[in-house]
Amino acid sequence: MSKEQLKEALTTSERDVECFRELAEHIPEVFWMTDVQGTQQIYISPAYEKIYGHTCASLYDQPVQRLNCVHPDDRERVQTAFDQDAARGDYDEVYRIVRPDEEIRWIRDRAWPVEDDAGRVYRLAGFAIDMTRQQNLEDARQQQHHQMSALNRLTALGMLGAGLAHEISQPLTAARGFLWRAMKGASNGGGLPDEVAQPLERANDEVTRATETVRKLREFVRFGRPSDQNCHFGDVARDAARLIEIKARAMGVSIELSPRGLDEEVVADPLFCQRILLNLMDNSLDAFSQRETASPRIALQLAAVSDEFMDVVYYDNAGGLDEQSCHKLFDPFYSSKKDGLGLGLAASRSMAESLGGSLTLGDEPVPRGSFILRLRRKPPTD
Repeated sequence: MSKEQLKEALTTSERDVECFRELAEHIPEVFWMTDVQGTQQIYISPAYEKIYGHTCASLYDQPVQRLNCVHPDDRERVQTAFDQDAARGDYDEVYRIVRPDEEIRWIRDRAWPVEDDAGRVYRLAGFAIDMTRQQNLEDARQQQHHQMSALNRLTALGMLGAGLAHEISQPLTAARGFLWRAMKGASNGGGLPDEVAQPLERANDEVTRATETVRKLREFVRFGRPSDQNCHFGDVARDAARLIEIKARAMGVSIELSPRGLDEEVVADPLFCQRILLNLMDNSLDAFSQRETASPRIALQLAAVSDEFMDVVYYDNAGGLDEQSCHKLFDPFYSSKKDGLGLGLAASRSMAESLGGSLTLGDEPVPRGSFILRLRRKPPTD
């Protein structure tokens, strides 16, 4: 290589290094480079100071500092993964770090091997991304999902209690009537022997106590009064879809929310609305899990709107309902699923009615097996 060619190559190399440095120093992610063992820090970008809270100079002096920042509960896993996977290009870990101010942040760290001219791995390079905000959002979403699941279980328990109370109260009322007639007839006829009268009185007392217990049970499981507040139904629908999207995506089910009209403002408790929609979506996913469906999807769109109400149609393409299911669908304890309690739709209808609306099976021209959710619209302002 001539002197001029060498000079040109060095100039080009310097320009490349300068471009790389300018890029690395202005990206929000941490770009790093070490030797193969990770014991020598060759390069660290300035974003390290903002994310990790330590100076770049301190990391050059003590390369082990980056591992020491990892949360103690994650450190062994991260070290093992780095030792085993980084040189193969398979290192991709999410972990927590503890900054000097004790703030905990979530990091996604990836690495790939750098080879020399002979094809030997002699360095490791990677990116560390601060994903604390995304992780916090996901944690909040999961927590909300768990809360909604717990509320749904409590709702189902309430429906179960209400159903049992209803079923028990009728025979108890009949038993009280028969006992009263027996005791009344005995008193009119001159009385009964003590060995008969006393058991009858005790039986009457026990039936009365059981009736009072059932009454208290019915009061206990009665739905709480939902709050009347103005909310955008579209926001509620999108929140419900986000809560179930992980399960839906795993099954290949798409959730389509029509933008037209769904952002109407309604008078409803958002939590009740979410529980209604989640019950419907859960039922759809259960149906999809039991049959093969091409391009499975759940859809929600505006059906009709009046001065007082907004009707939303909910449907899926899981195959619809048979005639028997259509007639019994909202009955407590009726379920077409093998292990179903038959309380979800009954609870959903009760919640819709408590909002001043309704939940009914759709009729033509909407698809068979669809549902119509009616909610009160926000009154127009003068």
